[in-house]
Amino acid sequence: MSQQILLKFISLRHLLHEKRTWLTLIGVALGISVFVSIRIANRSVLQAYHQSVDAFAGETTLEIVGRSGPFNERLLIALRKEAAIEKISPLVQSVLPIVEPASAAEEMLLLMGIDLLQEQDFRDYEIQGESDEIEITSAFEKLLDPESIFLTEAFAARHRLKIGDALSVRMGGDVLSFKVAALLKAKDIGQMRDGNIAFLDIATAQWRFGKIGQLDRIDLISDVQLALDGLITQLENRLGDGVLVRRPKQRNRHVEKMLFSFQMNLTALSAISLFVGLFLIYNTLLVSVAHRKKEIGMLRALGVDRPQIFRLFTIEGIAIGLFGGFFGVLMGALLARWVVQVLSTTVTALYVPIPPSPFSLPLPLFVEGIVIGVLVAAFSAIYPAWQAARLKPREAMEGIYSSEETGFKHGKLCVLGSGAGLLAFLLSQMPIRWGMSWNGYLAAALLLAAFSFFVPSTILAFSRGIRYFVRNRAPAWRLAQGHLEQAIRRNAPTISAFMGALAMMVSVVIMIESYRKTVLIWIDQTIQADVIGFPASYMTSDSDESMPDIIRSEIAALDTVEAVDGYRSRIILFRDAPVELAARDLAVHAAHSDYLFRKGSRDRLFQDAIGGTTLFVSEVLANRLELNEGDSIQIPTPQGLIPFQIGGIFYDYGTDGGKMVIDRSQIKKYWQDQQIDALLVYIKEGVDVVSLSQQLRSQWGTRQGLSFTTQRDFKTEIMAIFDQTFLITYALEWIAIVVALLGIANTLFVSILERQREIGILRSIGASQPQVIRIVLAEAVYMGLIGNLIALVCGFFLSLLLIFVINKASFGWTLQFHFPPEILLHSFIVAIGTALLAAFLPARKAARTDLKEAIAYE
Repeated sequence: MSQQILLKFISLRHLLHEKRTWLTLIGVALGISVFVSIRIANRSVLQAYHQSVDAFAGETTLEIVGRSGPFNERLLIALRKEAAIEKISPLVQSVLPIVEPASAAEEMLLLMGIDLLQEQDFRDYEIQGESDEIEITSAFEKLLDPESIFLTEAFAARHRLKIGDALSVRMGGDVLSFKVAALLKAKDIGQMRDGNIAFLDIATAQWRFGKIGQLDRIDLISDVQLALDGLITQLENRLGDGVLVRRPKQRNRHVEKMLFSFQMNLTALSAISLFVGLFLIYNTLLVSVAHRKKEIGMLRALGVDRPQIFRLFTIEGIAIGLFGGFFGVLMGALLARWVVQVLSTTVTALYVPIPPSPFSLPLPLFVEGIVIGVLVAAFSAIYPAWQAARLKPREAMEGIYSSEETGFKHGKLCVLGSGAGLLAFLLSQMPIRWGMSWNGYLAAALLLAAFSFFVPSTILAFSRGIRYFVRNRAPAWRLAQGHLEQAIRRNAPTISAFMGALAMMVSVVIMIESYRKTVLIWIDQTIQADVIGFPASYMTSDSDESMPDIIRSEIAALDTVEAVDGYRSRIILFRDAPVELAARDLAVHAAHSDYLFRKGSRDRLFQDAIGGTTLFVSEVLANRLELNEGDSIQIPTPQGLIPFQIGGIFYDYGTDGGKMVIDRSQIKKYWQDQQIDALLVYIKEGVDVVSLSQQLRSQWGTRQGLSFTTQRDFKTEIMAIFDQTFLITYALEWIAIVVALLGIANTLFVSILERQREIGILRSIGASQPQVIRIVLAEAVYMGLIGNLIALVCGFFLSLLLIFVINKASFGWTLQFHFPPEILLHSFIVAIGTALLAAFLPARKAARTDLKEAIAYE
């Protein structure tokens, strides 16, 4: 008999007409949709980020930046003597909050000061209404007016601005006013930051931003015949240690590394739906083999050989994966629209501002989703197809009730589970490398596999263990318990899938709660100020707005104020990587607040750092660069490299790349920087915090554009950002639970089909429809309980991997483990609720079984 005939008249009939196939198809499609939506969102966000970077770089081959911040423009003289440099474009930039128009008051604007004579060789500027080069040059000449500014079409349209209208931004308490001289088309650099970018003459920018004689960056176009590595070395030798010469893409390596870790974690979480879908297909085919034993026996008796039977069931599984993958990709495309929006918002809040990411479903991703569905299905189908192929015709003809569970190898599965668990443990003990967590992900996969191997033995132990407790209960509980033990081969994959989804949910909740608890402890220790004051744009990731130190002195002079700590932050290039250098009044901080140091005497550490060249380094930075207490390091400053000693290493959860903390006297000395970013106000005993906050807001808020908030409100705002970060994580876990729900429903539908005669006999001897429903629901409750018990244990160990291996390698943070007791109740409710919901339709179907057909069923 040909394979085509078997597929047409056997497989097609089962695939199209059996409900369990459709449930499996939906479950697989959901699992694929989650994975594909994350892949689409990750790709869209990275594409938007890279487009922004490329537009910003333009034709630049090399760029020069200061290691300690803005640098002296005299470097231009030396660069112009370099024969290998063909074009030079100096830049000054600042990100400032918009004051006017009022519709943009909540937005930030990147203002770039450009050299009008050089810039057109580096980036494309298309002026609205201008066509030829002469007219564009004429438009650029408008920027010579110190009040002129170029905006983008997108920004102007959003806020109904036209040429000649006014726009103002706030900087250091002052309002800088401009008028719109021209509009850039939404192409290339004109579409950066969703259009929130403006251009002015570099001399104007230096004057109005307080950077006279200084530059933020120099872009270079070099001779294409020269090797860049040799030119970089040559320029660094000529220009000195104060600047870094690099390729434009090197600027974003750190951000890309953090994005990769963040997106890799999301991808790994989305893969749990594939794990659940794998068991779903496996269970469907395994049950199909058991249910179609007579059919297989007849086919074998008619001359169909074992390879044909194997191919028959394998192709059925692949067909489910193929169509599940196809519909999953389409569903993933719809889901991705929401995921892209959430992911873009999260990335902008945590790492770097990016424009709204464009949604797209490229052909490679479409094919990838379908291929993943086929591969998962093919892998899931191997064992059931092998089981079908090894059946002997005579045994198969005995039907579906012939010794279904005979020979179930509990011992071998436990050995496999123990081996997988041991290997997972060994992988988790490998040395942690920052940014590399492959061993953690592999250990997590092995751990899920290990607990899946233990599921059959757990079902058997659970069933025998509850015999005593149900012997005096209603018959429904006893009948459900007996069938649970009899159908281990069918129930085990379903419970494994449910366990996997629930265990991942439990582990993620434990990880998030541990993270939350750690962050709260950190905030309580390091931010003990009663009132925090900062520019309104301070919570934006890349704002350059600050305030003069005189405000700190004025507030400190109030009778109700005990002390004020001024906080100033700058980005420096330490060992060629961006690092936050934070400066604060350490004497005030030591008296009223604290740091969580890894080791050492807290009082001694502060005593050495106050007013001196001893600094503190965050744990993340220390781990990444292998720094230790007592090390001497060279910090780049405008006055050259200055040696500082690491006094202490502290736990910090406010930055991903790491932080250094020095006394503010040092930033005044070496940077001549009198500005501050935030005020931490400590009030005298008996003073009402809310009243003082309102007083500060009314006195300095409107005049200086500052915000003042209480410690409690500040903590609430930080935790709101924290919750936003994990919003998509919770969504992924709930979808995995839904996929597992379909698996339980599928298994119960098959259970009813196989027990149709048993149900008919029960109904014929007096069992009511509600009693039959209770039997099915009781079986579902047992499945939910078993899945929940294993998931709690598995989730606990998975959380240890997430916290101490994957998180440590990806982000460098040490989290305090916290097991929330309420997770026991929550997981129980989710497990039982999901099981009962999955059992509702199968239970109704069982109750409506026709007595004559059921008794005659064979």
